[in-house]
Amino acid sequence: MHKGSVFARPGAFAVTVLALALAGLGACEGRSRGDPRPVATVAPAAAPSPEAEAPPRPEAPPERAAPAALPAGFAAERLVDGLHAPAGLAFDSRGRLHVLEGGGDGRAPRLLRLDAEGGRAVAHVSEPGARWHGLDYGPGGFVVTQSSPQGDAVLRLPDAGGAPELLFAPRDGEARLGASAVGPDGAVYTHLRAEADCLTVLSGEAQPGAAGPCNAILRLPPDGPPAVVAADDLAPVAMRFAADGTLYAAERPRARGAERRPPPRPTVGEARAVALGGLRVLVVEGVAGFDFATAGVFGEPDIAFIAEADGGRVLMLDTGSGDVRVFANEFLGLASPRALRFEPAGRALYVLDATSLWRIGADGGL
Repeated sequence: MHKGSVFARPGAFAVTVLALALAGLGACEGRSRGDPRPVATVAPAAAPSPEAEAPPRPEAPPERAAPAALPAGFAAERLVDGLHAPAGLAFDSRGRLHVLEGGGDGRAPRLLRLDAEGGRAVAHVSEPGARWHGLDYGPGGFVVTQSSPQGDAVLRLPDAGGAPELLFAPRDGEARLGASAVGPDGAVYTHLRAEADCLTVLSGEAQPGAAGPCNAILRLPPDGPPAVVAADDLAPVAMRFAADGTLYAAERPRARGAERRPPPRPTVGEARAVALGGLRVLVVEGVAGFDFATAGVFGEPDIAFIAEADGGRVLMLDTGSGDVRVFANEFLGLASPRALRFEPAGRALYVLDATSLWRIGADGGL
């Protein structure tokens, strides 16, 4: 256990179905729903220009969270406001933070590069009518999933700028692509769902005797054809690789026809980790995104920090023991967390909210 860790490891890793209710977690965190301490608001930043935007110039110091919102020794500040349909965040090979605006409502999807003070520059932009989601970074650039009237596709947005590179598009125009992640092998892993069988969708030709529908995670290697690596009753909203190379997919509780993964008890906030043929599934009520602690005060590398969109909180799930705690509660002022990501050095956690970006770190170290 790292000194100053907010989450101690109580036991060895176990690849079993882990289930526990999160009722009463707020009491464990020492918070009170009746806490009257408000969090001040920050006026929205000016609308971004097409090419670059100056850092906001707040008249007051950055907003600080009330102490009860976070564990002792941590502080938070809101870096950016006025984001439109934020859908993901990731760091490039130079450690620069990028935020994805997904598009919609007549706006084009954009990839924004942020500086330390919250200044924004447009790194990539698409055409209105498309939607981007599922941001991650890998060799050569950022990876996004695009949905458009022409169908879904996985794209690479090159580091050097320029036009996006097509990595994969289903041959079946009705097929849908979901969450994606870049693996330690440099391949892109993406979720595919279609009414046809998987082989037909990948080849474009009907396969005799093949049965649909297709619900699978594909591996898209740098060179070579796509391949199915996991097929089951899946509905991931986000995917990430842990430090040990295990692929995790996060989904919300739902009714399932298969008995391989028993449904969780109907308890709001429940989380569980499920082993599934080389894939681990995190089932969390209200999950929107997650990431793993890298080092330092945030804990061991197999602790998943989870953006709980419906509850306005950040949860911590120890994937080895199944222990769950609330890291950032509703007093922080998060409206609906969409995604989160640790900086490469592990000193800060960035949380993407409904229209804003927050940074959380050790008190005095922000």
